[in-house]
Amino acid sequence: VEAIAGALLLERFGLKRSSLDSLERLAGLVLAVGVAAPALTAPLGAGVATLATGTGFVDNVLNWFAGHALGAVTAVPVVGLIASGQAARWTRTAA
Repeated sequence: VEAIAGALLLERFGLKRSSLDSLERLAGLVLAVGVAAPALTAPLGAGVATLATGTGFVDNVLNWFAGHALGAVTAVPVVGLIASGQAARWTRTAA
């Protein structure tokens, strides 16, 4: 669900391609996949975690949001560079 939300947000704001070519587009990428998508899915994930473990809902929301936001901000640019072929071009150029 979170990946779909992130992809739809990227598509909606025109950030699907070349999201790292300007500071504004990078900020949009971070807001879409690092803030909005985890915020949309955190209540659902936290609800499941609360039911499964009996821990507090609010704590689970905060943990879900923080973990998924940091993971997305870390992974999405790297995966994007690999998928676009830019990482391979950089590797060839550096060699």
